[in-house]
Amino acid sequence: MASEYGLQSLPSYETLAEVYAEEDMDLCSDMSEHRQHHPLGNVQLMAEVILYLNLPNSPDRKQKFKDTIYVTQIDQAIAVKTETEHYRRWQNRLDESGRGHTMGAMYWQLNDIWQAPSWSSIEYGGKWKMLQYFAQYFFSPLLISPYEESGMAKVYICVDEIKLHVTRHPHTHHLQFVPNPQHKAGFLFGSPVDSNPKPHSMNVTSQLVFSANINNMLHQADCIRRQNCFVFYHLGNSQNGPTAWQALSTFSAVIGLKKTKIQVTNIITVKKDQVFNITISTSAIAPFVWLDTPGVQGRFSDNGFLMVQRVKQLQYFAWESVDQNRLGSSLTIKSLMDIYY
Repeated sequence: MASEYGLQSLPSYETLAEVYAEEDMDLCSDMSEHRQHHPLGNVQLMAEVILYLNLPNSPDRKQKFKDTIYVTQIDQAIAVKTETEHYRRWQNRLDESGRGHTMGAMYWQLNDIWQAPSWSSIEYGGKWKMLQYFAQYFFSPLLISPYEESGMAKVYICVDEIKLHVTRHPHTHHLQFVPNPQHKAGFLFGSPVDSNPKPHSMNVTSQLVFSANINNMLHQADCIRRQNCFVFYHLGNSQNGPTAWQALSTFSAVIGLKKTKIQVTNIITVKKDQVFNITISTSAIAPFVWLDTPGVQGRFSDNGFLMVQRVKQLQYFAWESVDQNRLGSSLTIKSLMDIYY
């Protein structure tokens, strides 16, 4: 079992504001250095971010720090997701001696003892970082896990439980294990869309179900270069079924990603002062959509997601009594391109 792996991120501005003065709201401030207990931690944190993302450039000092918090949480979430899924894909691999690789993964760490840069996925006070939302999916009982190896896009499906149908022979009483029936996966390229059904049978908890040359995929989709495209995978319904997406370049090199207009179109009370259905819409594809409710304690059913559909519905679970008007006035939304000016 792999354990105690992880990366740091900053907690939310709201959490830091409990102990930081206004002048402390900077990664290089004395207070930020005091609260960072990993040697050169803040330097390492930003060095990791710039490998994959452009740094925020707001002219407003306060907003720039908020955006810096946001990119550190993106980096942490993607990194821990990548490593965790690697372990889950390897759970059925055996070496030449017949020994297995890993059957478990436990990242470091769950929660915090104070307001500071740390490895946690839940902030001091209970607020969820982006990593905690990602963990819902990379530890899901049914997972689509794509990755790239030697120019090939490889996709694994991981399941926590394979149900075998057991029958007993009426005369010998021997048990016969019948594997799951075959399933068909459709792989879609470009527009107009081509469908390539591929039958496969899930008889182990982690299995390679798709492999294709990325350059050939780009050619079929009429995509001129990696930086212009990403790959989106789904099982069943693309809105409700398990989904995954695969970036083909770093986000610092992406071409054509637009600044989007994401807005709340509806809020409906499901359970008075506690549970709400929220509908949001976007004008374009938006990565790392982040919803927040400063001043209201609670969590969303999903957050930090890639928005590929025009409309998305999610739920908000309040940890305190809050009415619909107060929730709506506190709600903020951003996506990656909002941090660049």
